[in-house]
Amino acid sequence: MTKIQISEPPKSVQRVLRVMRGEEKLTQRQRIKPVDFHSYKAEEIFPNSPEMQKFFNKQKKITAKL
Repeated sequence: MTKIQISEPPKSVQRVLRVMRGEEKLTQRQRIKPVDFHSYKAEEIFPNSPEMQKFFNKQKKITAKL
């Protein structure tokens, strides 16, 4: 097996190395807000699939009881 000679690592790798060494701080990411898809109607989510609409409505009733 031959080793590949890399003169300079890619910029993304360089940044990761700087963060690992403590030379650069990571910025806080925005929190991903969960989507409440149960607030939508089944017809909006699955317009072309009556079977999935029935399944979605059934699951919606089950989760509402919890």
